[in-house]
Amino acid sequence: MTSTQRLSRAEARAAMTAAQGLTSRSDRPPESVAAEHGCLRTLGGVDAYLALHDRAPGLRRAAIDAAVAEHRLQVVPAMRGCIYLVPRDEVPWALRLADQMSRRRNQREQEKAGIAAGELETLGGTVVETLRRQGALSPSGLRSALPDGAVRSLGDAGKKLGLSSTLPPALREMEFAGAIERALEGGRLDSERYVWRATEENPFAGVDGLDDPAAVHRHFAARFFTWAGLATVDAFAAWAGLGKRDSRAAVDGLGLVEVTVEGEGDYLATEAALAASGAGGGGGGGGTGLLPFIDNLVHLQNGPAVFVDPEHRDVPVPVWGRGQRTTLGDARHMSFRSLVADDRIAGFWEYDPDAAAVVAGCFAAPSPAARRALEERGAALARFLRDELGHGRSFSLDTDDHLRRRCGELRGLPVVWIAPAD
Repeated sequence: MTSTQRLSRAEARAAMTAAQGLTSRSDRPPESVAAEHGCLRTLGGVDAYLALHDRAPGLRRAAIDAAVAEHRLQVVPAMRGCIYLVPRDEVPWALRLADQMSRRRNQREQEKAGIAAGELETLGGTVVETLRRQGALSPSGLRSALPDGAVRSLGDAGKKLGLSSTLPPALREMEFAGAIERALEGGRLDSERYVWRATEENPFAGVDGLDDPAAVHRHFAARFFTWAGLATVDAFAAWAGLGKRDSRAAVDGLGLVEVTVEGEGDYLATEAALAASGAGGGGGGGGTGLLPFIDNLVHLQNGPAVFVDPEHRDVPVPVWGRGQRTTLGDARHMSFRSLVADDRIAGFWEYDPDAAAVVAGCFAAPSPAARRALEERGAALARFLRDELGHGRSFSLDTDDHLRRRCGELRGLPVVWIAPAD
């Protein structure tokens, strides 16, 4: 690493929003957007669509669905074992990371459930043969298609571990082996219903380094800092699900620049991020966006605080999935969707299902140029949600009533302006 440089908050934010494609949007294939700005969390809602559309406004839902159907993008287990939408080239690395992180836990659960050595491999081979013969099948369809007695109930011991039978762990083992892959039932990303199919080509074939955990960690460390622009080792550890020692080892040798950000602390940055920051008079800045619930701009920084001016970090926000509240400065996963203006989080937005419109609220006044850009983005986003996706729900358990409640909470905030976009 080179000697430490200093950046203002504005310069650091400019680097981050530029790395995330919020300053120079362009029409690109969806797999290019994911490759340049990061693998995307999928939660059974519209978030992955919105993240792609925000960075390439010309993208249509049909083009995104086609990229998945044609294997240019795939839905696989990845960081922390969570399901992500990833470019095809990242599939073997994502699967191997998820496998490495869950292998010991899975083996313990299998032993506790009474699964015999070799039992899952035998069932897995039968699964692959069945899928090759019959094509893609849902889990229930696959169970019906398998020979009688191929799947064994795991009884009460398995139920305590969340394993009703040997089929789910066998599917997991075959996915991690690259023999089968999941596809989206109905072909849409706003679903958590999958079908399974045999792979045409094992994704691990010809890829070196996958059996070395340290190499896998380095691979994702390099990707992470390219996508984030600048971030901390702790943020990388939280995103990848690695311990601090493994995270630090993965980052060493990447050629990152040590940076101190005014009022925020120490970061590591890529040379490209420093150029985009405008440090030394090079320009930069101006990022705007109406971000989905989980967006890489915030997700890669382990929370929104760095994008929030200190005077607004006490703004109360709901915590996703917990029914609690926290402050914007302390949040990790908030229920509100972020509004970015002038490279900072300056408010929130939501989709009103009754008006079929975007409602946006700012607690920090945007510049005139940012406001115009947000109004245009809001109108385009409302059309995309209304006409192409048909709803604005963020995750599989989200409902229109939840959207209405969040709209009400947003309208109750002390905002500078709230503007529905037609």
